[in-house]
Amino acid sequence: MKIDISNLPKNLPSAFIPILTYQDRYLVCWGGAGSGKSEAIARKHVARCLARAGAEGRPHKFLCCRKTLTSAKKSLAPLYEEIMDQYGIPISRREDGFLFYTLPGRNRLIVAGFDDPEKIKSVPGITGVWFEEANEFDPADFREANRRLRGLTPSYKQFCFSFNPVLRSTWLYEEFFANQSHRITEGLDQVAIGNYKGGGKILFHHSTYRDNPFIDEEYKGVLRGLAQSSQQDYIIYEQGLWGRLEGTIYYAFGPDNIQDEIELEPGPVYWSHDFNIGEGKPMSSCVCQRRRHDGRDVLYVLDEIIVDGTNTNDIVDEFRNRYPNLKNVIICGDATGRRRDTRSRTSDYQILRDAGFQQQDVPLQNPPVRDRHNAVNTRLKSVDGTVSVYIHPRCKTLIRGLESVALKSGASYIEEETREQHVTTAFGYLIARLWPVQQWKHSGQKHWK
Repeated sequence: MKIDISNLPKNLPSAFIPILTYQDRYLVCWGGAGSGKSEAIARKHVARCLARAGAEGRPHKFLCCRKTLTSAKKSLAPLYEEIMDQYGIPISRREDGFLFYTLPGRNRLIVAGFDDPEKIKSVPGITGVWFEEANEFDPADFREANRRLRGLTPSYKQFCFSFNPVLRSTWLYEEFFANQSHRITEGLDQVAIGNYKGGGKILFHHSTYRDNPFIDEEYKGVLRGLAQSSQQDYIIYEQGLWGRLEGTIYYAFGPDNIQDEIELEPGPVYWSHDFNIGEGKPMSSCVCQRRRHDGRDVLYVLDEIIVDGTNTNDIVDEFRNRYPNLKNVIICGDATGRRRDTRSRTSDYQILRDAGFQQQDVPLQNPPVRDRHNAVNTRLKSVDGTVSVYIHPRCKTLIRGLESVALKSGASYIEEETREQHVTTAFGYLIARLWPVQQWKHSGQKHWK
């Protein structure tokens, strides 16, 4: 029986034609809802299986995954079955832990979940992997699946990903996007080739519902309507761009604040601290330089130093390990560190002073929390769009914090305490010290600041 798939491109949005012939190891399809990226990957898998029907050598065995088997059965299984029914492809279906679809030539599509990663190890000879809704997975899942994609095969092996870009703090951004060009990370190029940090090439394909001519007008209206209900959902699902958690404090933080090429330059360095006591409350600090850039006063965040424990000397040791020859250091941060350290009657700042950090610029008391938040947002991006803070991607905890730290439920200024919250606080102390919020006072007919 001969099955005609010559019209395959006609059943795909034209924007996805480039992924059909791409043969390197990593294919990343990301963007908004309703763009057709999942169907494009599924159709490519079916076409590859049929292309090998009757060929010599090992048949294809594609592992097609959601995080759970239940979700995979509800989404991936119907998608594949619809495509194979459309082409009249004879299949056999077997369920044994996973769903196994056997196509002509003994090629297989395996619909699976990562509920139990050990089950993945029992599937030999995998020639391709697909993580649908890849945000659901974690780095350990990726590493395990990537290890299974090995051996000599008659045709290329490929790992596919499809997802909506929820947060930059997800492992997907760090794994695939962090070292790419601005045009790739911001979706400015619909199709682009990048380099994977572990070796090999990545095809990045960005899409939105506008690239899908088969989507109905009602659903388009639903996506456009997100602008009136949730700005976060509008950015992610309508525009297909990296989002952030709703209700976060640092609303002004965005991709413009992240800059790869930040190097230590001559001049003073600010080392700002938030001192903490207790489990899950690491001693957190950031290393920064204040410079002039294009006539503006700008802060560059070079590094973060985060140490689990309660010994102030530990963070001193870590700083010296990283910057053994750095002398011109100005200490700043949490004013409460003047009163005590985390383990003795000696203050944190006295311990730093005894360790040789004599230059200290610490206020007698911390600024009001709201003022600190406002000061940070103003420097991240002002009302006129001016960016005055640039952060190196190595500051992963700080970046996650600026994306996610929120107020406690029902509170007007108390922060939800997370691991990331402490380094954002240290960062905020420095911002508020260098560029405090201007306070306007009133007396009769006179106003001053």
